Amino acid sequence: MYLISVGAGDIGSRVLDVATRQNHEVVVIEKDRVRAEWAKSNYDVTVINADATSHDVFVEATPTEADAIISTTEEDATNLMVMMLANRFEIPTLVSVVHDPKHMDFFEEIGVTVMENPQQVIAKRLVNSIQNPAVEDFLQLEGDAEIFEVSVEENALINGESIRSAQKEGLIPADSFIIAIERNGKTISAQEDTTFKTDDIATIYSQSGTTSDIMRIFEDENEV
Repeated sequence: MYLISVGAGDIGSRVLDVATRQNHEVVVIEKDRVRAEWAKSNYDVTVINADATSHDVFVEATPTEADAIISTTEEDATNLMVMMLANRFEIPTLVSVVHDPKHMDFFEEIGVTVMENPQQVIAKRLVNSIQNPAVEDFLQLEGDAEIFEVSVEENALINGESIRSAQKEGLIPADSFIIAIERNGKTISAQEDTTFKTDDIATIYSQSGTTSDIMRIFEDENEV
């Protein structure tokens, strides 16, 4: 995938880390000279040290060939301008950080996938960790929906069940489904006949979030 990443600050640097580890082709636009030099020195990426809101600078990043763009600057106005330029060049996937919730609508109106204020996301993750300590990671989506990871404990209800049988028996709620399963460090396809085993890490989409109904089937029955 060819990705344009705008900003190499706290969030942008993490985007670069993930994207390069996944072997994506990345062009970084960062107007701060120090950050731009840091990105160039630490990652195998093309770096443009300039203002991404400039039309000419944006053209330099070859947006007509990009599969996606992510804007992570500290200013919503800058991120929105970048997204408007990206929309004009018809980049298929637009993603941006939005710091002020009041600005969300402006981004969504032009088809941008938004990520809310990172501090709020961290706060939600901390509270979620307290409420559901078995959850290893989660992503808050619109409304109550979440994508999260949870381990299969040895005496869990779902251990030894296939995805098909777990669905038929009502163990997996109707508004949830298994996206993938990680086993021994490898991701395996979540097919209907895939059977859950101890220490599997299941990635789950749940419209209702990490409710007790979905969590209890992965937990040790003797400890629930």
